[in-house]
Amino acid sequence: MPKSLHGTDIDGELLLDANGKLIVNHGIRNLFEYFLSAKNEEPLDVILGRIREYIHKQIPDEPARHAIAILDSYIGYKMKLEEIESPEGLQGEELGTLESIKDALTRRMLLRRQIMSADVVQAFFGDEEKYDQFNLQLIDIKQNSVLTPEAKEEQVLELEKMLPENIQQMRQEERARLNRAKTIEEMRKNGRSEEDIYEYRKQELGEAAAQRWQKLEENRKLWDNKVDSYMEQRKAITSDPNLTPQEQHLAIERLKYESFDEVEIRRVNLEERLRLQNKQDSQDNPTAQKKETEQ
Repeated sequence: MPKSLHGTDIDGELLLDANGKLIVNHGIRNLFEYFLSAKNEEPLDVILGRIREYIHKQIPDEPARHAIAILDSYIGYKMKLEEIESPEGLQGEELGTLESIKDALTRRMLLRRQIMSADVVQAFFGDEEKYDQFNLQLIDIKQNSVLTPEAKEEQVLELEKMLPENIQQMRQEERARLNRAKTIEEMRKNGRSEEDIYEYRKQELGEAAAQRWQKLEENRKLWDNKVDSYMEQRKAITSDPNLTPQEQHLAIERLKYESFDEVEIRRVNLEERLRLQNKQDSQDNPTAQKKETEQ
């Protein structure tokens, strides 16, 4: 086994029905992809040999032959897809546009059906294709300048019914989360107290979740204050004309290690880069900064 798979559990499954026939499901694709994940460590022929050997050890000959035939068609699809979506295969296409994305999805759907049987396509790609179609139609709705916001929302809700139930549930939860965030933002703009916000969260999520959110926000505020203090002191160091660049660098590093522990330093390094980049972006684009200030 390649190093990347050492100590891991084999993903996927090979299931048989009451008659000993192979059940074609998404678990077979997961099994193939588990072994194929080592493609950068081993030649494809070695990996395919390992998959075939595993299949023969797990199930009888007849369903094993069926599984291997599915494997061959799946690999054929992946290789052909790689060929037609290579830079050479996409010459002349304007990449990144909505039309090119639609073309790519259509091309993949047709190719799957040319190489694999209908039951394999449905089992391996059914949910994926539904979600792809959903996203494309969602873009069309959002870009429709004729529809009102209310009509767009109504069409999106209707469109979501085509999704698998688990994805519908995820989108409903995400929408609820965004609505709560919007409500809390409006409450703060209207001068509502943190106690009011806590009560709102308690009503929406329960007391335990409201307490967790309150603690997270308190910790975030403490962290922001700590980083603000560090950045102010850092600014004073970099503005000191009596220090050489090397002395400034050493002083900043010393300040950092005096202000934060080892875990916090990794976090503050990222925040420091982001803040400095945002500052640079504002300096490079003063017009955008002015508009931002006016809003």
